[in-house]
Amino acid sequence: MEPEITLTLTGDCEAIAVFEESGPEPGLVCINEINYNSSDNFNPEDWVELFNAGQTAIDISSWQFKDEEDDHVFVIDDDTILGAGEYLVICNDSDQFEECFSEVTNYVGDMDFGLSGSGELIRLFDADGNLIDSVEYDDGGDWPSEPDGGGPTLELIEATYDNSLPSSWRLLPVTARPVNKTAPAAMNRAMRLRSNSRSATTRIPSIHRPRSPFRFPFRAMWRSRSIIPRGKKS
Repeated sequence: MEPEITLTLTGDCEAIAVFEESGPEPGLVCINEINYNSSDNFNPEDWVELFNAGQTAIDISSWQFKDEEDDHVFVIDDDTILGAGEYLVICNDSDQFEECFSEVTNYVGDMDFGLSGSGELIRLFDADGNLIDSVEYDDGGDWPSEPDGGGPTLELIEATYDNSLPSSWRLLPVTARPVNKTAPAAMNRAMRLRSNSRSATTRIPSIHRPRSPFRFPFRAMWRSRSIIPRGKKS
């Protein structure tokens, strides 16, 4: 719950709100892309992509990625820092992934479990076991069926979108390689830029339902000033 301040003013008073900059918000890491069932002619095996949409780097050492089974868990290595605007791929088979995406270096693996082709809940926890993000994708209903063996992946359109809504996701052609600045279809990924260290992004803003209220990097302070009427001269 956000902190609240309640003021009770009596008499002839004036309240002045003073906002002071408190620095950038901590990193906001989300599940940004899902490859849950590759096509037969291009198969890097299952993988998911994480994205830090925050303004600061965040230490994701010992964070855990799980599907809907608690004993299916992949633990991210120590000393793993995800910078602001950077991506990290968690793959099921790192050898197979590297064979398909030889130019991509920002990946970790191997997960010892795969993702369901018929849809399931996937989750990301921090080192203390707090749930950071989750997605329950599907291959039917309002969710597109093409990622189920057809070739495209699922990509979150914007990190602030409500990822429980199928409309918050779009198809990404398999030619638009993860975090790859050389593939022609990478323009579909809203101008992703990649460096050897990991990656940065510039996204095209659009209007959509946010997954959570926007927060502003300011700390609120209240100052009150009492104005006491002067007595009349006799």
